[in-house]
Amino acid sequence: MTASLPTTVDSGGLSARLLALESRIQHLEAEAAVRRLVADYQWRNDAGSDSGTTPPWDRPEQPPADPAGLERYRSQEGMSWSGLGLSAMWPRDQNGAAVDDGTPRSRYMPRMLHFLTNEQIRVDGDRAEGKWYCWETATVRTTEGLTALFIAGRMTYSFRREAGEWRLSGAQFEEIFSTPAAAPDWLASTHFPYGPLASARRADASHSRLPDSDDGTPRTP
Repeated sequence: MTASLPTTVDSGGLSARLLALESRIQHLEAEAAVRRLVADYQWRNDAGSDSGTTPPWDRPEQPPADPAGLERYRSQEGMSWSGLGLSAMWPRDQNGAAVDDGTPRSRYMPRMLHFLTNEQIRVDGDRAEGKWYCWETATVRTTEGLTALFIAGRMTYSFRREAGEWRLSGAQFEEIFSTPAAAPDWLASTHFPYGPLASARRADASHSRLPDSDDGTPRTP
């Protein structure tokens, strides 16, 4: 006995399933685009150059090979930055959060590498938010000179889709601890005093100005 095949197709149900599938694919594509954006941005942000060529870590005075060109990753309306848990060597806004005052990064952190993990990305239409744990190795410049530093924190990025392309619209870095690499452990120093104000005090003390290594677009922690 042969089973009979259905002679009609539930076009309404099929259309709904196709629309749902399309929505899920678009969501996954948006997540992937945000992930690539962060990776590309941080690659050049860390290197300080558009080519991604990292200058020698044992020669922190040597500038990057070319400008970073980070503006193309940022929203047309700008990209805000704020920090939590950072030392008093950072300028503060009226709410007490650390802010980027435009000091070229080469003056207080000439070398840095970010390692992002434990990713969370949430997309909502043309806006998205991403959260990562951040482990950072850095060379910082303070009133005492250069220090090799370990930094642990949490990074939150906000994104906006503009003309079909995802762009960074905001960043918040929450420092959990920062400690010199030479310290016996992170209990010795939980929030090391690095930042724009430390470099400014060193410059005032020495009456000298270090050469800038970027193109006027601040690199972010």
